[in-house]
Amino acid sequence: MTETPTTEVKTVRQERKSLKSKIQLYVNCIYTGVTLLLIGAATLHYNGTFAAIQNSQSYNKVKSLFVESPTYVEPEPVPEEEPSQRDISIRNNIDIVATYIKMRNSRMPKEVRYIIAENVVREAMDTNIAIPLIMGIMEKESLFNPTAKSDKEAMGLMQILRGEDITIDKDKAFDIAYNIKTGCKILNKKLEITNGDLDKALTNYSGGAKDYTQEVMLSAGRFTLYAWKIDNQKQANRIEISMLTKE
Repeated sequence: MTETPTTEVKTVRQERKSLKSKIQLYVNCIYTGVTLLLIGAATLHYNGTFAAIQNSQSYNKVKSLFVESPTYVEPEPVPEEEPSQRDISIRNNIDIVATYIKMRNSRMPKEVRYIIAENVVREAMDTNIAIPLIMGIMEKESLFNPTAKSDKEAMGLMQILRGEDITIDKDKAFDIAYNIKTGCKILNKKLEITNGDLDKALTNYSGGAKDYTQEVMLSAGRFTLYAWKIDNQKQANRIEISMLTKE
């Protein structure tokens, strides 16, 4: 049979419970106070350390990269320049020379034709020798064959040959650019010797071959006629297109 607690026992139990609650409250207060003190000390230490870092040179360098850098602005696209009339004319001449070579030597690869054409136009501009004249010499001498070689050791497109007029690098003789440049130099030298007489200069260039000038001029005239037809056809096409686009 369970005994019922007396009034004194109940009172003691209540006092113990109340004391336990007070003790727990004091402990919580002490813990909170200590925690606040530690947080305050840590904050002061952090602020002092961060201030020291802020004053350091390396921090300022890094800060300038990420904080003080100006806002990135997308650059405006640079408009493409319209080709000049001179550039258009050069490109047109190269195309005409390349297509004419194809007509006269259909087996030649396109890239080779255009290398020849670019060098012909460049040398014509540099030496003031007309494009049709250069083309006439090349057609007569080699039919636009860069590897042509005669029984007299004349080499390449313009059949350049060692002589007393100009020094020739035999190792480069079949190089397209070198051959065309050297051929034009030789022709200019012949023109100087003959006081600008083209007939005599061409005869001298060929080593005295009979009817050489007439044959070169015939080839030059054939190219000129071809270029004139192509240029006029392009002009006609431009006119036709402009008429079709008119409102």
